[in-house]
This record gives sequence, C-alpha cells and structure tokens, in this order.
Amino acid sequence: MFYRIKQFVAGVMAQGPNSEERLRIEKILPPKAREFFYGMNRGDQRHSLQVMYTAEALWASCQDNEENRNLLLRCCLLHDIGRGKQMGPIRKTWAVILDKIHPIWARRYGRCDSQSYIRGLLYRYYHHGEISGEMLMYIGMVSEAKVVARHHKKSATGLPEIETQVWKILRQADSVN
Repeated sequence: MFYRIKQFVAGVMAQGPNSEERLRIEKILPPKAREFFYGMNRGDQRHSLQVMYTAEALWASCQDNEENRNLLLRCCLLHDIGRGKQMGPIRKTWAVILDKIHPIWARRYGRCDSQSYIRGLLYRYYHHGEISGEMLMYIGMVSEAKVVARHHKKSATGLPEIETQVWKILRQADSVN
C-alpha cells in the first residue's frame, strides 16, 4: 500500500523532461514518436525516462550493439504512450483500487473501450501496451510496436532474438520503476 501512495505522490509531483532530456529525446525518437511521448502526462513521461535510465544500465552490462541499444531506448520512452493524457495519477489510482477490490469484475468490465468513465479508464489501464503497439505500428515503428505491445505479457513468444532481449530488459526496468 505504501508503494502505491508513493507512486501517486510521485505522479502528481512529477516534472516533465528538462532541457538536456528534451535534446536526448529529440535524438532518440523520430518526430511522430516524440508527439506520442509528449502526449503522455508528466508522470508517465518521467516514469518512461526513469525506465530508460535503468534499461541503459542493464544493457551496458550485457550488450554492445548501438542499433539494438537505440531500439531499447525507443521502447522505454514509448512503452506507455497508450495511456495518453487520459490516464493521469487520479484515474490510475481509481483503476488500481478497482483492480484490488474486485479484479475479476474490473478485468471483465475493462475488456472494451468505451466513453464510460470507468470502463474507459479500466480499458486503458489493462490494455495500454496493446494500444501503444497499435500507435507505433501506425507510424511504421514495427519492431518497437511488437516489443511495447507485449511489455506486460509473461511471454515474448514470436519475437526475434534481439527483440526478445529488448523485451526482457524493458520489463525488468519497468518493474523497478
């Protein structure tokens, strides 16, 4: 419970990227992907940056291919874009509470997107990975889309080896942030 309270406060108090980070984002992401990144709320932007920093440290200990590293960095920055501005700290708190109180009902109710406040927020909460993947596929970022769409899945079945490695590091970095 304390973890969730800390997470809420961090989300509310989060600062967007500083000027140094903005320059770095500009180098890593193509223009359309930057629009998606900056379309997230500040808390998710900060979270994605923290995931990227953690993933970089993990990657440094096991890999040296710059192209694959860049794939990882793009996936880290974009893994939660499916939440959009709609899933701010308050809405996320509602989704977490509903998931804890009645997980079976919440999952069932959140199966489909809807204009309904509760159904819409549960849908984004449970399916933001797939939504993110669809958004990236739309702009032609196929490898990123495949990794990001699976970032909350327990298996990377069907991914090529390098994308599986990126998926593993992304999941690990996301879980500690």
